[in-house]
Amino acid sequence: MILTWPTGWVGNRVLRRWGDVADPTADQIAVVVRYLRERRILVAPLMFLAPLTARAMPALIGPANDLGSFHLLGSLLVAWLLAETLGSLLPRRGALRTASLARRGWRGLVPVWAIGLHLGLTAVAVAFAVVALAMSGAGWYLIMVVGASSLAVYGIGWLAAIRPAAADDRVDGALRMRSARVAVGVGVLGSALLIGAGADRLASLARVSHAPAWLDGFAPVSLWASVALLVVALIGWSRVIGAPKHG
Repeated sequence: MILTWPTGWVGNRVLRRWGDVADPTADQIAVVVRYLRERRILVAPLMFLAPLTARAMPALIGPANDLGSFHLLGSLLVAWLLAETLGSLLPRRGALRTASLARRGWRGLVPVWAIGLHLGLTAVAVAFAVVALAMSGAGWYLIMVVGASSLAVYGIGWLAAIRPAAADDRVDGALRMRSARVAVGVGVLGSALLIGAGADRLASLARVSHAPAWLDGFAPVSLWASVALLVVALIGWSRVIGAPKHG
């Protein structure tokens, strides 16, 4: 948190990369730095609460081993999404809606392929969780996390599309794009980890003596598939949060 604390240099870089601002002013940079610090401050307590919540909730919803590899890193990604969601709901000082020729919508903020990647990974994660649920009656936790994280991702994107982030139109465009792309990027990684959690669950079920024969062959395939999809997700995440360079 200390090493990545937003500074004026970070604000300058955000405006140059996420927006078409070749020579940002001190006021523009200050707006971006304040915006980023609000989210960073929100992440701090959520980073501590998320892993505790991840271990407490299965006691109410289902077995803790439903989480698999999602225990720590996945819960921190959820904390990141929650911070972005809460930050998007904070009142923006001086951020009045102004007329602009810039497109305010998903297509103008996030590449279509990134949304497709997230939806595809999410569908696979749900499929694995449903199979685990059908086999053992456990798996609701994974399904609930997939649903909640998807709502957060597209809720942040929706807010970025309709809600101004700053009065300055160029700063506003940069912050909107940054918020929507970060949300989708985190969602892509989170879905990949949930696929891994589902594959772990299926592998544990395959070791049960009364497991069906097809599951014994499918579980190893699902584990290798989860690793491959995690690599795809990492590549996709790096591309979607890699802001387009301007100028």
